Amino acid sequence: MPHARLLARHSVGGGLQRLLLEPPPEVVASHVQHGQYVELRHDGPQHGLILDPETTIGAATRGYFALASTPGSPTWELVVKESGAMAERLAKLAIGDTVTVSVAQGAGFDLEKASHQPLLLAATGSGIAAVLSAARARIEAREATHTYLLHGIRDGSERTLAEEFARFKDAGLEVFVCLSREEPRFPQEEKGYVQDVAVRRGLRLGGGLVFAAGNPRMIGGLREAAEVLGLAREAVVVNH
Repeated sequence: MPHARLLARHSVGGGLQRLLLEPPPEVVASHVQHGQYVELRHDGPQHGLILDPETTIGAATRGYFALASTPGSPTWELVVKESGAMAERLAKLAIGDTVTVSVAQGAGFDLEKASHQPLLLAATGSGIAAVLSAARARIEAREATHTYLLHGIRDGSERTLAEEFARFKDAGLEVFVCLSREEPRFPQEEKGYVQDVAVRRGLRLGGGLVFAAGNPRMIGGLREAAEVLGLAREAVVVNH
């Protein structure tokens, strides 16, 4: 497997980190659809990286992560949860270090199929990475006003990507942050699971699609709610 260089890393809140990787051009060419994912692997210390022998981080650590960058972009953007062996390894690498990277995998989301139709982008937790590039593309295509983004999290401590969500709203895209736990401190956020908020908000998606990434319960719930949303069950699409 080829290597990609870590160019940047910073927190976006809610226990998530945004990473920027530079893979070789032949690997970049494999990213052809929104929401595809890659396997990252790191095989050992680099440039003074010190690993605690008491932790569970092994000599070879790997993980799968959705691509948040636009297909064809020369750099790859990831939004990674700050937990798990590979995420811990990524958090300890120095800028300029490399990781082993696969080509882009999975079917991804075919945005052309939603052209000029309503589109619901539904994600839970770090699954938000899989739908970010589709949201940006809908704004660029002037289709923001019939695009909805619902992000399901447990509580207010997991709120993330505040600046990007604000830009989405300013562009006309409707964004709902859905808290599964009751939190009086955040009255501006939606209460309940993604699928329940979609129904309660009366989203009418007839003729459109749902691109969903994250918790299987959320995906199943959206399929159960498809008829109420004006959709067939098969209109709820996943990226793998």
